Amino acid sequence: MGKVLKIFGGFILLMVLAAVVVGLIGEDKVQNSFMRFIMSVGNSGSNKLFVDSNYSTLGKDPNGFKGAEVKLTGYLFNVVPPGGRVLKGNMEVEVYRGTKQDLYANPMNTTNRLWVTYNQTTLNHNPRVGSCVLIEGVVRGMVKVTTASGDTTYDTFIEASSMKDIPCSSVPASA
Repeated sequence: MGKVLKIFGGFILLMVLAAVVVGLIGEDKVQNSFMRFIMSVGNSGSNKLFVDSNYSTLGKDPNGFKGAEVKLTGYLFNVVPPGGRVLKGNMEVEVYRGTKQDLYANPMNTTNRLWVTYNQTTLNHNPRVGSCVLIEGVVRGMVKVTTASGDTTYDTFIEASSMKDIPCSSVPASA
């Protein structure tokens, strides 16, 4: 009985400590930290670098390459309203890994869709729909996205450390 009380007491102590942490630093920061922790679990791809030429491997199994680095180009086709849906407080954009023509030819091809999140304060990029971008960052897995038309896609989730506009002529067509 004494062992059960110790375990239960330890659990209660952890719950009280968690409540104090949330109260001190705020629920959003705790939620973001928790999400980052959850997304970092299983970093099986942390040694890989994905670029346009080998992207198809990543696009087929983003969850299998969490932690891998990316340097990808694409067509920016959606800017999510400020505040972020996946990581609270971040800017989030959708990028089609390919050209504008590729997007229009096959908009629901989830293998080529990227959900990119970044801290606008540190990255200082003002996204524009219709621009082409070079994204550098880390794979965080796959994210479920409901489109404006109500369809569901599963995009590769990237946390960007750098994003810059590039000429659309330098974006290769998607495979």
